[in-house]
Amino acid sequence: MTIGQRLLGEARTRAEEVRARRASQARKMEPLAEQPTKRKSKRKRQPRRRYDLALPVGLGAEMRLPAIPALKAGPRLVSGLSLALLGLVVRGLLTAPQFYVAEAAVEGNELLTANQIRSIAQVDEMPVFLVDHAEALARFAPVAEVAEARVWIGWPNRTSVTITERQPLVAWKDGFRDWWLSEEGVAFLKHGEREGLVHIVSETPILNIQRDPLAQVIDPQVLVAAGVLAAQLPSVESFVFDPIQGLGYQDARGWIAYFGVDGDMVMKVRLYTTIVEHLESKSITPATISVKDLSAPFYRQ
Repeated sequence: MTIGQRLLGEARTRAEEVRARRASQARKMEPLAEQPTKRKSKRKRQPRRRYDLALPVGLGAEMRLPAIPALKAGPRLVSGLSLALLGLVVRGLLTAPQFYVAEAAVEGNELLTANQIRSIAQVDEMPVFLVDHAEALARFAPVAEVAEARVWIGWPNRTSVTITERQPLVAWKDGFRDWWLSEEGVAFLKHGEREGLVHIVSETPILNIQRDPLAQVIDPQVLVAAGVLAAQLPSVESFVFDPIQGLGYQDARGWIAYFGVDGDMVMKVRLYTTIVEHLESKSITPATISVKDLSAPFYRQ
């Protein structure tokens, strides 16, 4: 250290110079960013219950059993128990005999038997909870004999099926097949014997039988005309049908009469009766008499 430095008050000892130099270096160095320390997540251990089993006194020892986790009644446990309980209740309802439909009651049937109605409805021998009302009704839709069906479901195991059947108007022997026809022209199979039906026979198949059981197989006007003829000629047991001449019948006196399928059947029957009386007065026995056209009736020998 020089004399000038001492006079100016700048004199420093060697130790002071070292401290000053270290302070200068510390100011030049940027402090390092403190790295966040990762804390290990402490998993909360589920408390366990310890059970000690005391051995006989003579052994002078005891046995420690494995610890069992202590269960807490949390939301998941409650939900699981509730679901299990609900499953047991549903299973009980589905298997309990008091909720089973043994046999459905059937009303309104004449053509179809009660067993046939039950077979179509398919509601027997099943839990009442599983009986589908709409599905049961849908099964009757393609049945030609059924015009309307109603299904009733009651507690705890009662069901009933009420139907309205299509009434046959005509028994038609179409070639070698027998059909019953409703007034709408819907055909279904013959069900036994029934009085009051108009019987019609066609030597060759005439009816337009289709896949759709509810489709018209013939013009309903033909059936209406057959009904009027049957009322005007009650002694006729069976009518015939010709694709060209229409409805007719084989007269017991030796000829066949045709009346067509439209027009005023009452007037046609009166005209036919007049023609027959005229021919009989002249001792003429025709082979055919036709009043198909009221304006142009004829007979053929």
